[in-house]
Amino acid sequence: MFQHRIELTINAISDDQAKKVKEALSVIVASISATDIIWVGDKIKEDPNVIKKVIKISNNKFVKNLF
Repeated sequence: MFQHRIELTINAISDDQAKKVKEALSVIVASISATDIIWVGDKIKEDPNVIKKVIKISNNKFVKNLF
C-alpha cells in the first residue's frame, strides 16, 4: 500500500466551515475505496453539477421511501 501526504487548501467562509470540510473529506477517504473516489472525481469533472443532481434525487420523497 502506498500513502501520500498532500497539502490541501480549503476555501471556506469561516474557520468552522473549513474544519467541517476537512472532517468530511477525511470520512470520505476513510470510507470509500480509491477506485470509487477516482470514479466520483471523474464524474464531477464531466459534470460539475452532478453532486447537486444527486442531492436533488436523494431528497425526492419517492427515493427516500426506498431507503
